Amino acid sequence: MRAARVTGRFPGRMRHVLVCLLLVGAGTVTGCATPVPGSQEPVRNVAATPARRPVQVDHFPKLRKAVHRYLAGREGRASLQVTDLRGGTTFGYREDEGYVVASVAKVDILLARLLTGIKLSQRERRLTRRMIRFSDNIAADALYRIVGDSTGLSAANARFGLRCTFPYQLKWGASSTCPSDQVALLKTLTARGPIPSLSRAYALELMGSVTPSQRWGVSAAARPGDRVALKNGWTPLRYQGTGWAINSVGRITGHGHDFLIAVLSAEQPSMAAGIETVEHLARMTTGALRAA
Repeated sequence: MRAARVTGRFPGRMRHVLVCLLLVGAGTVTGCATPVPGSQEPVRNVAATPARRPVQVDHFPKLRKAVHRYLAGREGRASLQVTDLRGGTTFGYREDEGYVVASVAKVDILLARLLTGIKLSQRERRLTRRMIRFSDNIAADALYRIVGDSTGLSAANARFGLRCTFPYQLKWGASSTCPSDQVALLKTLTARGPIPSLSRAYALELMGSVTPSQRWGVSAAARPGDRVALKNGWTPLRYQGTGWAINSVGRITGHGHDFLIAVLSAEQPSMAAGIETVEHLARMTTGALRAA
């Protein structure tokens, strides 16, 4: 089908628009661009231009290789993510892989309760203190029921924007998570968001005052004078793997940096070996980000 000829006293741009409409109606083209005055570019089919995908750049290739080499010489597996809020840098190594959460879940339970905005009762304050400072499982069981078990925790996690954390119905410690989700959860404690400011300060105060015997893990990356808030998890794996799950998440602030760190591991030959792996990874990654 031939397009009708457009004649008459129409300005150049108007004639172009009329021709485009006739061509589209005739099925000759699917899109038509209006030329800019003075432009010599030919009319092209805009709809057919493919969108370019963003190029992913690895800013820490040497660090990635170093982490890979280290883990290749260790038993078990591990993943991590580190974000420096002040430096604006992030490093992740298999950060979306799933792990048994163990007692790291207690931070999620605490934030799910604080998310409601309802003032904690005296009983709840006692439970939250024992759950975070001493990793008390009985206190965690009670608070897990208060937030609605897996259903309530899943609803809270949806508001937190978590993508790979799946609460287990009967046992919170058997839930699965990944390092990227744990860093996202820590971010809710650092800026205005769904959790009120006083509640954020309360959570960080609890995580900053855990009992001395549980101050291992990401705290190994701290320098003298840094402030540390953390929560660790450890459990032998019987039904979801072998060996030990050794996890550590937390925040280290000071010396011009504000690190959010999550290191998760599984199939560790012992608790001591898992702690050594977690602490080494925390030190080597934050060291690289400090030097960046």
